[in-house]
Amino acid sequence: MSVPVEDRARGRFGELDALRGIAACAVVAFHYTTLFDEFFPGHRRFPVTFRAGALGVQLFFMISGFVILMTARQKRSARAFGLARAVRLYPTYWACVTVTLLVTSATGVSVLGQPADVVAVNYTMLQSFLRVRDLDGAYWSLAREITFYLIVAAALVVMRGRLTSRVTTRIAVVWTLFGLALCTLSWMRPGNVTHLLVSATASQYAPLFSFGMVMYEMRLGQRRGLLLPAFLALAATATQGLIEGWRLAPVVFLLTLAFAAVTLTNRFAWLNTRVLLWLGAVSYPLYLLHQNIGYAIIVRTDERLGPYGSRLIAFAVVLALAWGVHEVIERRLTRAISVRLRARPAPPHAPSAGGEPTNA
Repeated sequence: MSVPVEDRARGRFGELDALRGIAACAVVAFHYTTLFDEFFPGHRRFPVTFRAGALGVQLFFMISGFVILMTARQKRSARAFGLARAVRLYPTYWACVTVTLLVTSATGVSVLGQPADVVAVNYTMLQSFLRVRDLDGAYWSLAREITFYLIVAAALVVMRGRLTSRVTTRIAVVWTLFGLALCTLSWMRPGNVTHLLVSATASQYAPLFSFGMVMYEMRLGQRRGLLLPAFLALAATATQGLIEGWRLAPVVFLLTLAFAAVTLTNRFAWLNTRVLLWLGAVSYPLYLLHQNIGYAIIVRTDERLGPYGSRLIAFAVVLALAWGVHEVIERRLTRAISVRLRARPAPPHAPSAGGEPTNA
């Protein structure tokens, strides 16, 4: 997930906040309809399926590419960047893991179970790297985010804080080509080894993170030309098709076009509604909380309330929990920690990383 976005004048970029809310709701809809029916075949099937909602995560990854490049250029050092990411992600994550444990234990409904070793490792957020299953299925995307952060942090170290347009071009091209090669190999020779390589390197999603970075530079006027974004959009479509099948691959391409339209034009101010901006604000805890807690509520209420009522109640409850975590953890605790860290003497900054516009 990503933090609220700022434009070139350091003002709020509300459209991306709204997109975060839309992405979170799309994932919730997918999990409460299509995926719930697969996990709980004994319950009444929901009348409507929304498999495309799974692609809300792909939208999150593009937003992350946009925001993380902005953050990395502001921090200018791997240490400051990593610390900022940890403060942003971990307190909310720990709170959501704890709430999920309490609610699913109280209801007695859990898809995966909660052995003590799994719980302990999940609190590190590194469970995917340690080949330990996620406590909640929604956590899978965190490992892909962390992989992206590590790549950006490594670039900050190697380039001494100068993430110029030339550097981001190299990251985007090399990572995407590597990802395409691994995804093609996985498609040709499926197996545990190729699957592990694709997962560990976030190969399927490399074009999406890269596309987000390129859109950030284009928004700031630091990059011109359509060759690189077109290549990344087609690569994102290809990796989706190679790994997940081609049914939804065209939707990924349309998502890249939509993301480009929102970030590069001023025609989507209508997205800045109070509801969408609020959903964007709570999207990180909403994403972390919604799946297993929602399933527990649906299982317990489906017989009495029916498929629509049970899901409305589940959504209302996880929204309330997400709002609570947002208010207590994100708005108070996380901000307080950030203020204290900013009050510390800062190390000397590296030279500016703005760079000249490129035509890639």
